Amino acid sequence: MKNSVGYVWVEKRQIFAVITFLIFLFISQTGVSVTCTTNDAITIDVVSSLGSASFTLKPSEHTGSGSFVDWDTVFANPGTKYNWYLPVGDDFEISDDGTTLAHVSQLSFAVQADPVMDFGFSVEAFAEGTTFTISSPSITFSQIVNPSEVQAFSQISPGYHTTMTGNLPGGDVYRAAYNIAGTSFADLITGPVTGAPVSEGTGVQSITGGVTSMQGLYQFSLSGGVLSANAVSQYSIVPEPATLALLGLGGLLLRRRRA
Repeated sequence: MKNSVGYVWVEKRQIFAVITFLIFLFISQTGVSVTCTTNDAITIDVVSSLGSASFTLKPSEHTGSGSFVDWDTVFANPGTKYNWYLPVGDDFEISDDGTTLAHVSQLSFAVQADPVMDFGFSVEAFAEGTTFTISSPSITFSQIVNPSEVQAFSQISPGYHTTMTGNLPGGDVYRAAYNIAGTSFADLITGPVTGAPVSEGTGVQSITGGVTSMQGLYQFSLSGGVLSANAVSQYSIVPEPATLALLGLGGLLLRRRRA
């Protein structure tokens, strides 16, 4: 009788420990805690024959349009997607010592703490061969181990008779990066691209190892035509589901109890 009671007590304790572990695992994998890094800025670097300059804008501080309020609001509501964008006609001029290098418009950023980010812009250059390096805000989150559904997509549209040449390795225009070192998940849209819009996506892929941050990056130069271009992108990282682990261990417990 003592052995029987002892066995039941041990079994219940083991089941409780396993369930506690599974709950922790499930929360850590699906309820991703996202916090903003100190780099919550959109940065645009411009280099041309007229000069060079950098432009920085923080959506959390700049008045814009849409439902984007501030980072605390965004990350306190992980199921809601927040959008921030410049009002129509609200353009920014990037200049070097009074000389205009570029105009920026249609700047937009959306974030959902799953995490998912959308990023878009339109630029116009004032000199042949002007180069742009445009980075989205970087967001960090508690480590996601082996995310199983990672996707990136971008579309670029060079202006009339304008050629957009990628300056990333391999001649690509857009990079979906992760982790602080800026590891590339995908480099998309190999240039040069002239005139018509071009899009490319990765489809669903996975990343092996831990992921703690994400950021979008464009590097390109403009030549010919009206020297303008616009781009949009979406980048999402979905944790590996814990449901299968829950079902598998649940079945193991049932078999052990029957035995």
